Amino acid sequence: ALPEAREVVPFHHLIRDSRRDNLDSSKGPKSETDHAPVSRVHGDYTTENAPMRLAQLQDQGRVSKDVKSYAIINTWRSLGDQPLRSKPLALLDATSKDFDAEFPYALIHDDKVGYNYSIAYDPRHQWTYYPKMIKDELLAFFTFDGRQQPPKIVFHTAIEEPSDHRQSAPPRRSIEVRSLVTFDN
Repeated sequence: ALPEAREVVPFHHLIRDSRRDNLDSSKGPKSETDHAPVSRVHGDYTTENAPMRLAQLQDQGRVSKDVKSYAIINTWRSLGDQPLRSKPLALLDATSKDFDAEFPYALIHDDKVGYNYSIAYDPRHQWTYYPKMIKDELLAFFTFDGRQQPPKIVFHTAIEEPSDHRQSAPPRRSIEVRSLVTFDN
């Protein structure tokens, strides 16, 4: 819960399907919204593009122009009828990493270039993963918390669960919704 939040504005969602192998795959279901789970460690927003997202939502009139204190959260859940056993989500404990270990990388599309963060391996990293989530469970985490300096960014990835049952596991279908959370300045 974010009792100090002034407003929560959902602005983007993605459905992930493990039958696909990347964003533009011809493999798997044909859909504008279905994408593969991301199997690289990443943070969705950088110190450059998070303020751009805030400004975009302000220009659209969805967020007040006076907002200065904000965060971006991701809510994630399985869509399957069975407990998730294929490519569960893993989160890096933000307190177990150094900010200077982060580096941006480009996501090149036909019509735009976007940026995410990745992070160098460090044996001190502490990870938690969420196997066997059911569709009635929801995981929420910060992808960018601009209230802190440096901003808190929770790195995450889809992993291969260490299990002998992966071959018989149904494909992962999940949904993530990204929302901008505003706070009193």
